[in-house]
Amino acid sequence: MEKKKIYQFNSNALIVILLGLLVVVNFLASKFFLRWDLTENKTYTVSKTTQNLLVKLDDLITIKAYFTQKLPPNLLQTTNYVKDLLGEYQAYSKGNLKVVYLDPTDDLQLANEARSLGIPEIQFQTFEKDKASVQKGYLGIAVLFEDKSEIIPVVKDLGNLEYDLTLAITKVSGKETKVVGFVAGEGEKSLTTDYQAFNETLQKIYQTKEVKLEKDKIEGVDTLIIAGPTEKFSDAALYLLDQFILGGGNLIFLVDAFHLEQGLQAKMLETNLPVFLENFGVRVNRDVVLDLRANENASFSSGFVQFFLPYPFWPKLIKDGFSDNPIVAKLESFMLPWASSVESIQKEGVTAEILATTTDYGSTQTEPFNFDPQARPNLKKEDLKKVPVAVALRGKFTSYFKGKIKPLDLTDAREESAKEARLIVVGDSDFPGQNFGAQFPENLNLALNMVDYLTLDQNLISIRSKGVVDRPILGVSKASKGLVRAVNLALVPLLVVCYGLFRAYLRRKNKTLQME
Repeated sequence: MEKKKIYQFNSNALIVILLGLLVVVNFLASKFFLRWDLTENKTYTVSKTTQNLLVKLDDLITIKAYFTQKLPPNLLQTTNYVKDLLGEYQAYSKGNLKVVYLDPTDDLQLANEARSLGIPEIQFQTFEKDKASVQKGYLGIAVLFEDKSEIIPVVKDLGNLEYDLTLAITKVSGKETKVVGFVAGEGEKSLTTDYQAFNETLQKIYQTKEVKLEKDKIEGVDTLIIAGPTEKFSDAALYLLDQFILGGGNLIFLVDAFHLEQGLQAKMLETNLPVFLENFGVRVNRDVVLDLRANENASFSSGFVQFFLPYPFWPKLIKDGFSDNPIVAKLESFMLPWASSVESIQKEGVTAEILATTTDYGSTQTEPFNFDPQARPNLKKEDLKKVPVAVALRGKFTSYFKGKIKPLDLTDAREESAKEARLIVVGDSDFPGQNFGAQFPENLNLALNMVDYLTLDQNLISIRSKGVVDRPILGVSKASKGLVRAVNLALVPLLVVCYGLFRAYLRRKNKTLQME
């Protein structure tokens, strides 16, 4: 008779094996950093740009988080997120990033230290036992290296925290500051009034300055912005721009075809910039873009009454109309008020890329314009199409003055590009301004992305844009609205009736079975 082997369960041995596995896992976890982030925009994972920056650190940088330990319950998520993020920064820095958590709440010396760095004591409103109370505390971060410091006074926007931290580390680690120039002299937007918020945001990472196009070559500028000129450029000014492009310069052109005056009356602008741009491969049309399906609400007044209406001339550009270019790829939407359409012109050696278009319900309107908010544009189905509003060009360009008399005698003047240059053209200059930039923050992100793309080779675009999430609901036709309303009204009562009939059937069936 064959003997069967009997295996006895030994619980002690199993416990020893599990403990051994836990020790091995714990050891590996201390040596290797690993995290699964299932969010769409990888909200809880630092970007490749940040990882590369941290890996390349060659000296110790200290981050001091001045956080009150006993924060209100509604701020616990902020504290946990900051600690997770800074822990990830430390893991990628390979020991070159030191994080210290300090609570100055009851420590006068730490409170003075925080105040000297620019981190204020702030007030939090709390609700406990149906009573509102005010609590004081700290929620700031200081990034320190040698005698340099960059401060985040109060952690407010978690979506932009990685961008702020990475920017701070970049600045204290001694990277060269690049220069962004704004052309002035032909009625362009002002840095101190029209673009104040845009300029202040740029100055966190760049040096900005006004550039007058006179007799000298444009030098010491990495990216040049021409925003909303209202007057003609002299031949000398155009020649300086021309030579800047041929020398490999990067430019952003925000061009208006008309100026909007009181009473929503449009005055066409007679500048020579559109003709200049056609030489390089892009045309800004003398029209206005509208979108019947995706647009923003605009506020209008009638006497003492203020009302909001969907306004087709404020088209909302959404992800479906974006290219894969990093300038727009991570954005969800932005809005261009009273913008003109743009189109690329084929030029040898130049690559053109349409960055954004309207939805299929877009169109254009030419003079005479009717911007009355209560007047619905009378458009036929064949008039509706995707309309391009922004284009990016790169390549080696030919001089606008080739074969013409040169207005200035410049050394090293060229008629062909010495190296590749990049241009971005948008048919609107108002979108990053004080009014629209504040009302639509995604507009400011678009403008900043353009500058980063040309100046920093897109290094910070992915960080800034990943915290911006918008899920616009597009316009619904009257027939669709009616169908949804009918389903909502009829479906719920019908489900209740069906459930009642089903319950009655079950009861009748049970009675029949009991009788049998």
